[in-house]
Amino acid sequence: MRFGNKYLDKKYWDNIEDNNFFKQINRGVYSLIAVCYTLKNDYKKTIYNCNKSLEYCDKDEDKIAVISMIGASFYESKDYKSAQEYAKKALKIDPNNESAKE
Repeated sequence: MRFGNKYLDKKYWDNIEDNNFFKQINRGVYSLIAVCYTLKNDYKKTIYNCNKSLEYCDKDEDKIAVISMIGASFYESKDYKSAQEYAKKALKIDPNNESAKE
């Protein structure tokens, strides 16, 4: 089989959402979009894209990064109650997470 032929096989695309590579790409794209909105101080869109990214996170370390960004976005939008909730979520996954302790 030549390189790339599996991408021409319809069976490959039938379960694309179960494909780990697809999940990694989506997680990364939504995270990058979230960072762009953070740089523009548009925290509502940052939070939206972080939540989309979170749908594709399988590893705790990925979840913590995204949850921390959501918490920081709530903090920057002066929604301190929600920021605290997300800090608790991050600490539940990793009790030693320094950024969530702040």
